[in-house]
Amino acid sequence: MPVLLPWGDSDPTYKAGWLQRYEQLFPRHRSLIIAGGGHVPQEDDPLLIAKAIREWWESDVDRG
Repeated sequence: MPVLLPWGDSDPTYKAGWLQRYEQLFPRHRSLIIAGGGHVPQEDDPLLIAKAIREWWESDVDRG
């Protein structure tokens, strides 16, 4: 199953190593690092997240 992992690099909740763990759990992942983003990256940069979701969906999910 494809997974998009938006990740705020200034997240105070998830510490170092968590992203790598998720990347190992989901081999078909795409990571999106939001510079300066916190725990809720869609609030930090909603346009970037929306664009990333569209691109991810079209390239990794919508195969029909």
